Amino acid sequence: MPFTHIPYVSVTHYSTAPLYSYSVSGTIIHRGIDKDIVYDFINKEKLFENKQKSCVFVGYDDNQEPKYASVRSTNTTGKTYRGDVKNSDKTFPFSYEGKTNTLCVFEAPIDLMSYLTLLKYHKVNNFSHHMISLGGVADKALDYYLKQHTEIKSIMLCLDNDEAGHFSCQQINEKYHESYHMQRHCPIGKDFNEDLLSIRNNHQVSQAREPMDAYGVEQDVEEETEL
Repeated sequence: MPFTHIPYVSVTHYSTAPLYSYSVSGTIIHRGIDKDIVYDFINKEKLFENKQKSCVFVGYDDNQEPKYASVRSTNTTGKTYRGDVKNSDKTFPFSYEGKTNTLCVFEAPIDLMSYLTLLKYHKVNNFSHHMISLGGVADKALDYYLKQHTEIKSIMLCLDNDEAGHFSCQQINEKYHESYHMQRHCPIGKDFNEDLLSIRNNHQVSQAREPMDAYGVEQDVEEETEL
């Protein structure tokens, strides 16, 4: 069954809902994402809500057909849900189109949006790198995006600060380092949403408040992951 015909993907676009629908306010309040960044993805039709009021993050192919959707509930307490819509293809990532020759790679859409929020917090106004989320740690989406954007010369790995994230960085570096300049920006906490929430909640501020130039710093993957 084609992805676009799956009933579960018949989601309600945010723009048809009240300005502060449950999912939008949940994303902004509970995850700390800047509301302007949220609405930017809504306007680009990359962020929707489903009947369960969960966020749906969408990836498109080169014909602008939706091929991948990741669902995530917005609550931080009680039962939560995260997963991919049936028949989704992780080849086609949730993405943020850039203008430079650098691609930033994240595990999840929330991490990507948190990073953009942190850039805004640190008043980094000239950021224009490409950004994608892998929907995990496999490099299927990375391989596709690089083929679609031959101008990219540098890859910045922004995967989670855990065993799976570090191992994936090593694997990706080994595969791509001969063709691309490899960089690593490792979050202080488990991921960049945790770093963002640490700042927002004023917990461990001295650790979470990185210098402005940390967002865009060129750090070799070999140094970060001890290859």
